[in-house]
Amino acid sequence: MSRRSANGLLLGLFCASCGLNSKAETLQAPFTVSDYFMPSGYFGDGALTGRTPKSVDVSYDQCAARPPNAQGSCYRFTYRPVPASEGGKSFGGVYWQSPANNWGQDEPLAAVPNATRATFYAAGAVGGERVTFTAGGLSATDPDGAPLPYVDTVKGTTGVVLTTVMTQYEVPLPAGASYDHVLGAFAWAITAVGTDTRTFYLDDVQWVP
Repeated sequence: MSRRSANGLLLGLFCASCGLNSKAETLQAPFTVSDYFMPSGYFGDGALTGRTPKSVDVSYDQCAARPPNAQGSCYRFTYRPVPASEGGKSFGGVYWQSPANNWGQDEPLAAVPNATRATFYAAGAVGGERVTFTAGGLSATDPDGAPLPYVDTVKGTTGVVLTTVMTQYEVPLPAGASYDHVLGAFAWAITAVGTDTRTFYLDDVQWVP
């Protein structure tokens, strides 16, 4: 996947006041993803700019009822497939990055490799939404196709069919995974099914031992 510099600039300006913790810190599980990372890395149809409404839209003020003791930010995401005739990729999603829009061009957050999984709560607006969730695994190129300096060396992925009830899920990380930084802490992706718009809710995303 490639960088999106224009939207990254806008998100970076927003993130300057979003209360994320200092890059000088070293991550150690348990930690709450939204305390350090921002959902800024739009890919697939989400990387197509200038569309109204957006192909991948996020809201922080239309959350589902939050689980007890939920930590960090809650979200409402909507994915609207883009037709192939308009450059659609047949999928869309977003990565949580630090700082905003860091695809690997900037130094990532240092981390102690003690996490075994990422946990989160999710629910679909109508149920039956198929979503793939990923922890780590971010590796990208510049606009010319050259690899960016930093990549994640740990990755876990799980696919979920959501219900309308906020349910806790987890993304296991490989046993004995070796990493000393985290570039993309979390991501979701949806594959297009025709022109169906899909909306889901996400909350309490954490890396845990």
